[in-house]
Amino acid sequence: MICFRHITAVLLRHIISLARISWLVEITYWTTLDLIIFGSIGRAVTLANAGPAALGTLHALVASVVLWYVVLRSGITIGFAFLNELFDSNLTALFATPLTTLEWMVAIGLTSTLAAITNFTTGWAMAWIIFDYNLLSIGWPLLTTIVSLLISGWGLGLFIMSFLMFIGKKGTSMTFALCWSLVPFSGVYYPVSVLPPMLQAIAQYIPMAHAFEAIRQYVTTQASPWHHLVTSLWLNAIFVLLAMIVFHWSLKISKNRGLARLELEW
Repeated sequence: MICFRHITAVLLRHIISLARISWLVEITYWTTLDLIIFGSIGRAVTLANAGPAALGTLHALVASVVLWYVVLRSGITIGFAFLNELFDSNLTALFATPLTTLEWMVAIGLTSTLAAITNFTTGWAMAWIIFDYNLLSIGWPLLTTIVSLLISGWGLGLFIMSFLMFIGKKGTSMTFALCWSLVPFSGVYYPVSVLPPMLQAIAQYIPMAHAFEAIRQYVTTQASPWHHLVTSLWLNAIFVLLAMIVFHWSLKISKNRGLARLELEW
């Protein structure tokens, strides 16, 4: 049975570690930097090809840049929540308490959700300020896309934790690399259709690719996004289920080898 006091305790522990000015500056800086770079590229295309379609392309690109950070922030937060336990030498003590693995995962998932929502809010504000585009004008498809991308971030975060279960603190830099590894196949900055055929075939099985394609089609042509969104959601179900199986397996192996080694090795 799940104990909500346990979940709340872990949630507060990670919220306190995130609630600092430097973290807010970090998410604002990187989100704004990407918005300026890729938004400016989109604006250059708009100026070269004046018309409603070009403006839609700019808005779709701005929306995709902001939404990508929902996946990124969710996955990175889960990975760094695990790394925090390692660097604080708290992982062994954590599993010596009545806290269950499910409660721990729920608490970290909630932490990543709060971080992703904060990052999205920052990106939404900067997109409105810099490019005069309100992402909320997209409507209900935006909410469904955010939910889908959050789930993708959870799955990605579980895979990151599974990876860290084997190499511990040495995998700190790889946390970022793993989060960015699916970007080429996800169609964040360009349609999947521009990829080589072999990479397009891979992208069809990436849930984020369908989520971004749904937003791109809806913003640029007002075409119904629901086919891509439904596809994204059921692919996410498979993705998260696979991530949970891998995480359970890696945690079991790591416990047999000794969790303390992860806190000591560097």
